[in-house]
Amino acid sequence: MKARYLYPALRVFLYIGLALLLADQAPAEFPSEIRVGFVGPLSGGAAAFGTGGERGVRYAVEKLNSSGGIAGSQIRLISYDDQANPQQSVQAVLRLIQTDKVHLVIGGMTSSTSIAMAAITQKYQIPQISPIAGAPILTQKKNPFIFRNAANSDVLGSALARYAVRELGMKTFALMTQNDDWGISNTEAFVREVKKLGTTVVTRETHLPKDTAFQGQLLKIKPLNPDGLVVTGFYTESALIAKQARELGITATILGNNTLSAPPYREIAGPASEGSIFFSNYHAEAPNATQAMKDFIVEWKEKFGKEPDVYESHGYDSMMILAEALKSANSVEAEKVAEALRGIKDYPGVSGTTTFLPNGDVEKPVVIIKIENGQLKPLAVLEGKKDSE
Repeated sequence: MKARYLYPALRVFLYIGLALLLADQAPAEFPSEIRVGFVGPLSGGAAAFGTGGERGVRYAVEKLNSSGGIAGSQIRLISYDDQANPQQSVQAVLRLIQTDKVHLVIGGMTSSTSIAMAAITQKYQIPQISPIAGAPILTQKKNPFIFRNAANSDVLGSALARYAVRELGMKTFALMTQNDDWGISNTEAFVREVKKLGTTVVTRETHLPKDTAFQGQLLKIKPLNPDGLVVTGFYTESALIAKQARELGITATILGNNTLSAPPYREIAGPASEGSIFFSNYHAEAPNATQAMKDFIVEWKEKFGKEPDVYESHGYDSMMILAEALKSANSVEAEKVAEALRGIKDYPGVSGTTTFLPNGDVEKPVVIIKIENGQLKPLAVLEGKKDSE
């Protein structure tokens, strides 16, 4: 008699155990809509950064949604213009978090705006990825929710210095440093490396973002006759420096950062842009271009009628990397998504292969590019490391 009642009891316990097991294995409940915020300069003097980055992010969202979204949830992209102004970036990210209730943030598209935003996203525990910001300090504040999809300025500036000294034979450099997080971090990395290599910085001049007249600084540089003139600002300022330098008879090779890849640099500088050499993480024809990169270039050209630039490719990758993290985390919970991002290794992106470090930095090779006959020509791919040691 007792046995007859034992089996139903066992069956109940088995059913409970099975239910608990299935509950542990069941997909997480994603919201019907995953909200992603984008903040970048969609207007103003740095608009190429933001419009390119946002275009890449939006295209990634379109592709993800057309293939079913994330676990059936559609992605909604909400974008705000910060005009590369940190104060506007803070206002935009607060609106995204407090009003739009976003789960993730992409941006900013400059170092200063990204740093300003990171203080807010950390407070509210919202994962944030900057497609392109380079200032090392962005990932040095023990913020578990900040990530970047480009090598930092220590890596990039050091690589440019090594190439200029070892491959181009340069021995003297004059610096035109933009006085902000991005410009200063690029300068410091470059200066450290050239000194280690036994070469000389003959002068270090500064300017502010949005300055337009640089003749005063350049007249100090001209009699020093440096081999390289290093510009660390955005493309508009750098283009004006290059143009005014040539007008004053300065023949030094222009050395710069990835903003020189933006078409407005060549448009504003005109013939003065010829021969400029700069660093980037990306070039469509670089020796390290993967099949994923080549396929994406064809796809992008079919849709937009041109090759993707560095901002478009990094924006696209940033969204696709977030999608991978969401799938891996099986959740939109901030801590789970952040942990999933830190676990991404050798992601075959269209802006290069991405591996995240514990602090949110990435390991990526550095591409050295030259402007030749108005076109961007890859010269070399260097290991992404900080210095010559």
